[in-house]
Amino acid sequence: MRNQYFTIPKNLHLAALITGCFCIQLATAQAQTQTENLQKGVEIYNALREYEDGLVASTLTAEEIADVKNRMTKGIVLLDKVIKEGNAEEIRAARYFKNNFRYEYLFVLGMKGQNAAAYEICKEIVESNFSESALA
Repeated sequence: MRNQYFTIPKNLHLAALITGCFCIQLATAQAQTQTENLQKGVEIYNALREYEDGLVASTLTAEEIADVKNRMTKGIVLLDKVIKEGNAEEIRAARYFKNNFRYEYLFVLGMKGQNAAAYEICKEIVESNFSESALA
């Protein structure tokens, strides 16, 4: 006869296995270094530049503009992590690419004739450059 006080249900084993796998995956996902974040940000920027090479002002759609903005946002999120936690060289590179992302979005807005929105991005770039020069 089996001891019913020390028997572990099969579902509990499965739940523990799934929880363990999830924790391992979460730990490795958050262990990205600032160098990796910078590298991924630059890769997103380079892919954005290639994507923009195929854009034509006369056929530019709102979806393409939104796609450029989404790519910019993804890249800037990574670069902001580097700016907050990276070393001096990584921070300089991250700021450079962050402003380049903004410039690319500004350029696409200008292609579509959305000059007021483009001007707002231009002001962000100028303000960023002044605040960064104070930090250097």
